[in-house]
Parts: sequence; structure tokens; C-alpha cells
Amino acid sequence: MTMRIITGPESIQGSAEWLAWRQKGLGASEAPIIMGKSHYMTPYTLFKLKTGIMPAPKPNPAQLRGHALEPKARIAYQQLTGNVVVPTTAEYVEVPILRASLDGMSFHEDMIVEIKCPGAEAHQSALNGVVPACFADQCQQQLLVTGLPKMHYYSFDGEKGVLLDVVRNEARILEIITAANAFWDHVMSRTWSTDEWAAAAAEWIMASQAVEHAEEMEKQARAILVSMLPGGQTKREGSGVSVTRVTRKGAVDYDALLKVKGVGLSDADLESFRKGSSESIKVTVLKEAKASPAPVAALASLKAATPPKSPSSVKPAVTAMQPEDEGFILTV
Repeated sequence: MTMRIITGPESIQGSAEWLAWRQKGLGASEAPIIMGKSHYMTPYTLFKLKTGIMPAPKPNPAQLRGHALEPKARIAYQQLTGNVVVPTTAEYVEVPILRASLDGMSFHEDMIVEIKCPGAEAHQSALNGVVPACFADQCQQQLLVTGLPKMHYYSFDGEKGVLLDVVRNEARILEIITAANAFWDHVMSRTWSTDEWAAAAAEWIMASQAVEHAEEMEKQARAILVSMLPGGQTKREGSGVSVTRVTRKGAVDYDALLKVKGVGLSDADLESFRKGSSESIKVTVLKEAKASPAPVAALASLKAATPPKSPSSVKPAVTAMQPEDEGFILTV
């Protein structure tokens, strides 16, 4: 058996004990991060979280939605497959830092399921028969921990679900083990021994892109709400949102006013009334970075960087291989 099932308070997903246990290793949901496949977090950010340099972020709306829908999705999965599954927490015996908090495991321990209640794009990918790349490595780490040859991926939109088979890919699993060992050496030494400027830059670019995407979504949603406010109506409320039409007075043209009043001001006059100077810092994305995802790709490659020479409880067990396409996913 390759896995050790966790029991007691640490097995209760979401509990303080479970969070502490999870902090001491790499959960399956963190595999896409260290493999550079996550859309939500960089390896450098995860390093700062694991070392306590930065506090854990609050759950975002998508995570809260997924957590709320998971029980309903699990019931829908069980009705579809006939598999009775329960949440299970486990470690990989050979490399204990590799862990998995399973959404469901059968009583005979011969099938597991990863349940997602994702956004429209990721769910459409499942409808097209493909597990999204940002979740593929999570499934492979779960297969590593449990030792199973295949598992289920179930994408649920709140009402209906789609079921996919994910088969074990030994080559990708070896890559995950190698990347995890190298990453954990950084954590144990509390040193990000590669170029921290590049890491921080990639982290900022990813955050900046997320902000731009969110702002565009907000702009579109706002336009729809405003379009539903009739011309003669000043306010509409409902579903936790208020849309108010406000009319403000125009700004005063002080230059024109002074000219009409015959008041002339020299540069020296203006300087005598100038307030103290202030400093600001502007961070922008360079044109070459916009044209190519190189900064983020460079950060992703840090996972395989040579770890610092420091004590570590885990040593690399295999040689890294070139990443392959997500062709290891078998869909039905």
C-alpha cells in the first residue's frame, strides 16, 4: 500500500488540525502550482505561504462557491455512478510530504473522485471531454498517493455534472515527485535560491492579469445592470445590488474665471502656493512580456532549480523529465 490514511482531528478537512497537517507538506491541489500550471498562484507565492512569510489568503468567491456546492455534487456523483464515497485524507508513504485531501474514496479504496464546481470555461472543458490543465496534476498526485491506476473527475455546474476518467501517467508522476522534492528543499531552508526579482515579477504579472480580467468582467456586468435602469428611474435595488443614477454639477473652469476677472498668475505665484512633493512608484508590464508569457514560464521553471545545500528530510528520488502534453487524460 502506497498511502497512509490520516485519522483523528487531522482527517477532518477544514479543521485547524487539518490545516496544520496540510502546512507540513504539499497537498494534491498544490501540485499544479509547483508544476507551473496554476492560473491562481505562482510557486514563489506558495513558498511564502509554506514558510509563513505571508499569511494564508482568504477564500475567494469561486472557492466559497465550490465548497458550498461540493456536498450536492458528491450526491449527484454517487447517484450517477453508484459509488458511495467519503472524504479521505492521506499521505504517500515513500514521500510523506506528498499529500491528498480526497473529495471522495470508495469503501473498498478502489476508486477516488475529484469534484470540481468550476467556472464556465473549466466546466466547458470537461463537457468537451478534457480535464482542465490546471487540475490535471492534482489528479495525478492523488493517483500517486493512493496507488490507483485511474480515478474519476466530476465537474458540476450546480445542477448537472459530467464524469471523466483520468488514467495514471507514471512519467508525469515522476516529474511531480522531482518538482516537489526540489520545492520542499527551498521551504526547509527558507531560501528561494533562484532569482527572486524574476519570481516576484512573475508573481506580479499573474496578479496584474487577474486584476485586468476581473475588471473587464466587472465592467461587462456593470453595463448589463445599468442597461436595466430605465431612463426616468433614479434607483433600482435587488439581489444585494443597488444601481443609482446621480447628476453632479459641472467642474469650475478656474483658468477661464481668472482670465475674465483680469487676474494673472505667474509661475512664481503658483510655486509659492505649491504643496510639498510626494513620491509614487509605478509598476508596468514591458512590451516584450505582453507579447510572450516568458516571465511566468521562467518562474515555472524554478521548480526544477538546483536546491540549496541545506538539511532536508526529503531528497530527490528521480531525475526530472521534460513535461508532456496533457495527453495522459483519458476521457469518456
